[in-house]
Amino acid sequence: TVFEISDDFMHVPNWNPSYRTYQNPDIQQLVKRMAWYCDGVQFTSEGLNRQYGYLNPQHAVFPNQIIAVPTEKRPCDGNIRIGWSGSYSHLEDVDIIAKHLVPFLNNTPNVHFCFMGSEDIFKSFNNIPESKKTFYKIGTIYDYYDFLKNIDIGIAPLEDTPFNRSRSDVKFLEYAVNSVVPVVSNISTYDAVEHGR
Repeated sequence: TVFEISDDFMHVPNWNPSYRTYQNPDIQQLVKRMAWYCDGVQFTSEGLNRQYGYLNPQHAVFPNQIIAVPTEKRPCDGNIRIGWSGSYSHLEDVDIIAKHLVPFLNNTPNVHFCFMGSEDIFKSFNNIPESKKTFYKIGTIYDYYDFLKNIDIGIAPLEDTPFNRSRSDVKFLEYAVNSVVPVVSNISTYDAVEHGR
C-alpha cells in the first residue's frame, strides 16, 4: 500500500477551504499514522519530500506527468491574452498579483485578461473594464484545455509560503505543453523553470 501526500497539510493557509480540517490535531496525526503504516509514501514535489520524508523510510517523489494535448491556438486578433485559472485555494496569491496586474492591463493597449476560476477570486479584477477581460466558468479538464487555447501568456503567482513551496510545478507544465508562455513566481516550486527560456 502506498500513501500519497500531495499538499503540505501542516501549513495550509487560513483562507484555504481545507484549513479547518487540517487544523484538527487528530487529522494531522491520522495523516502521519497512515503514512507510517503504509508500505511507502509518494510525494508530488521535492518540497513535500523534504518536509515529510521522515514519515516512512520508503518514500519517493513522482513529479507531475502531463500528456501533451495537441492544441489549435486561437487566430491572432492583435491582442495579447494573459490568463490565469485555478482553484479557490489560490485566493490570496491571485489577490496579491492583481494589485500589480490590474494597472498594467488597464494602461496597456492590445492586452486582454482571461480568467477561469471562482467568481470570488475574479472580483480581484473588478477594476478592469469589461471589454478587456473574459470570465470562463469552471468546467471539465477539457474546458480547461480549451481555456489554454485562448491565452498567450499564463501567470502562476505563488507567495513564498511553506504551503506553496510544497506545491508541484503542474501549472508551469500545463502552460508549457499548450504553447502558453509561463510567467511564474521565483520560488522553489518552479525550480524546473529556466529564466528566459
